[in-house]
Amino acid sequence: MGPESDTRLSPERRAIFLMTFRVMLWTELPTEATVASVIVAKFADHLPLYRQAQIYARQGVDLDHSTLAAWVGKAAYELAPVYDALMADLKRSTKL
Repeated sequence: MGPESDTRLSPERRAIFLMTFRVMLWTELPTEATVASVIVAKFADHLPLYRQAQIYARQGVDLDHSTLAAWVGKAAYELAPVYDALMADLKRSTKL
């Protein structure tokens, strides 16, 4: 049972809690799937981060494009060893 079903909270307090939790979830604790979705939308679908932020805002999630940029940067940092390994493998190959 979560706060959405807690009868000790008034409806107003419950709404504030859930809104705060939703913002914390999206800005501080993105899942791998969320970050992957942002990256695919940016690079494969050519959807700029500011437009993705607008889409999230329409869904009720206040998420600045700078937060999305930070997620993309962190993902790039984490994927650098994979990139390096792929490049090393390509350089050793006699064919592309």
